Amino acid sequence: MLRSLLVLVRSLVVVGLLLAPEVVAAESVTPPDNQKTPNASDMQVVSQVGGPVNAVAVSGSNGFVGIGPRLVVLDVTDPAQPRRIGQSAPIMIKRASIGDIEIAGGFAYVAAGSGLAIYDIRQPDRPVNVALVPESATRVAVNGQLLFTTYLGHLQIWGITDRAHPQLLSEMVTPNLGYDDYTDVTAAGNYAYVTQANAFNGVQVVDVTDPMHPVIIETLPIAGLPTSVVIAGSRLYVGARDTTSTSDNGGLHIIDASNPQALVETGFDSGPVSTFAISGRYTYVLDYNLSHSLRVIDCTNPQNPYEIGAVEIIGSGKKLAATTDRVYVAESPTFGSVPPTEQGGLRIYDVTSPSTPTMTGFYDTLSYVYDVTVAGNNAYIAAGPEGFAILDMTDLNFPSMIGALGNDGQATNVVAISGTLAYAGESDPSVGRGRLRIIDISNPHNLHTVSYIELDDAAFGLQVIDGYAYLLGYDSFAVIDVSNPQQPSAQCHHHLMRGVGLAVQANNAYLAHGDGMSIFDMSDPVNCPMIGSIDLLGDTSAIDVEGNRAYVGQSWIPNGLHIFDISDPHHPQVLGFLATQYPPYGVEAIQNHVYATNFGLLDIDVRDPSNPIVLGQLPLPGWPDEIVIVDNSLYIAASYGGLIVAWTSPLATKQWLPLVMHRH
Repeated sequence: MLRSLLVLVRSLVVVGLLLAPEVVAAESVTPPDNQKTPNASDMQVVSQVGGPVNAVAVSGSNGFVGIGPRLVVLDVTDPAQPRRIGQSAPIMIKRASIGDIEIAGGFAYVAAGSGLAIYDIRQPDRPVNVALVPESATRVAVNGQLLFTTYLGHLQIWGITDRAHPQLLSEMVTPNLGYDDYTDVTAAGNYAYVTQANAFNGVQVVDVTDPMHPVIIETLPIAGLPTSVVIAGSRLYVGARDTTSTSDNGGLHIIDASNPQALVETGFDSGPVSTFAISGRYTYVLDYNLSHSLRVIDCTNPQNPYEIGAVEIIGSGKKLAATTDRVYVAESPTFGSVPPTEQGGLRIYDVTSPSTPTMTGFYDTLSYVYDVTVAGNNAYIAAGPEGFAILDMTDLNFPSMIGALGNDGQATNVVAISGTLAYAGESDPSVGRGRLRIIDISNPHNLHTVSYIELDDAAFGLQVIDGYAYLLGYDSFAVIDVSNPQQPSAQCHHHLMRGVGLAVQANNAYLAHGDGMSIFDMSDPVNCPMIGSIDLLGDTSAIDVEGNRAYVGQSWIPNGLHIFDISDPHHPQVLGFLATQYPPYGVEAIQNHVYATNFGLLDIDVRDPSNPIVLGQLPLPGWPDEIVIVDNSLYIAASYGGLIVAWTSPLATKQWLPLVMHRH
């Protein structure tokens, strides 16, 4: 995922209780007309697990949390032991990840980034999706038969008289679209209150008496960058972050909204606000940017709100919900030295004594999956800031966590397996460096580090073959001798530009970096000279090699997949090219198929390399990246979409040509 983010930027200018995934049928997606073929692909998703907890809502004894692309229902009767009692199928829309939830009338309304979903939760153990609309939505609010969603500079108003068929009634955009964002929305009576940030920082009042013709009737500037808004009676609460890293104008604004056409700010409590929730006289404020704290503000007197208590949070609190005696915090992991069991998940705080909030319970999740490799029945996961994890995949429908290891403040980006050892490529975002960690996995329940070697660059690509580890960083390519795992030693090293992927086959290493592919002779691991290269029109995004072909993704005008003949590695030749809507961030070739991730999954027929054809497409949540094929299963690392397993027609196991090397 980190490698993909680097590509995107260039293109644009845990040990815990895992959820038992349901069997989910893939959505039907019609390929573009110029890519149809009578031999349609039969890909379908059979399993999904993990994802960050970015949203929470509470109703009665149940907590509703967004875990990646799923709505999960927890029984929180005993806050010390929250337990899952139900969950939805994952939302199979590109980039989907639940970011906001509102409960009303036995239904859950969910903003999933790239989609809007409505669930019937009248039987909490069996949430049923009644509507799924592929419209961007980052925040959601419900008022009677109207549903409000925001994303970037858009406010959409939906009619939900028929919840199975929400009707878009109207849409507003900011006057400075592209410079202003609508960051949150709340509604009461005939009014919606929407916060706006960037070119203009403030709150707008929208009269929705006629929802097909909404009218802005009031605008109130706000100090700081507004992040969240809640209407409670005649009071409007607006949370704001600092406008810059050096400013100090964030805080909680209390506004008299008794006359929606003439808002008046009555009180202010300083301190940056990422999000907040209200219960009675208290407002619970989260700051996940600077102080990483949960603060309790007494708002009895709206002219003089003041802090009465606070507690440090461990991860990055994204959303919260409050009742009379508890606060529920949805946390995503952050970079740090804490173990994975203390990062992403749902935390429950006892606020019976508001001056001393105390954590009483925690529901743990596997938040991110940046890379995956499979050996036997186990999937080995690079979990970013949460470290390294092992899942038992014996039953694809019910993966279970059997081991995890933290990473001391590093981010685990890539992983490889050789025998009873795992190799984890890590990065330290604070200094732009990384390391290769070697882990003993002989007992998955008791993982421990054997050794590690520091690197000058973050590790974004990794393969381990015959006692050598091949590491690709953003600016370098390195070979590490790991024949003695207690004492890994650096061999050759090359400076590159913008590394995104590598593949090692026979005596050669094939690297995708910058705007081309480079080929290195690995028979001499100390010098590993470059013996061939080829330039592309745009930046590379991924690479795989099988037989005499290299498959290289391109992430700039145009996006697509290049096919090269590498039978003579000194002079690679172009065989063909397939244009794609999005860059291929992961590429895996086997037999006559190439599977590519590009905010979904493509199955490409490459029997005729001069005319590659898309056989099928499958939309996927999160940010799909790396792919591993085992028999007829495709394991896909989807970052904030978790680990996804898709089924396809039976394929032979991929075979690698032998590597013949001469040690010095």
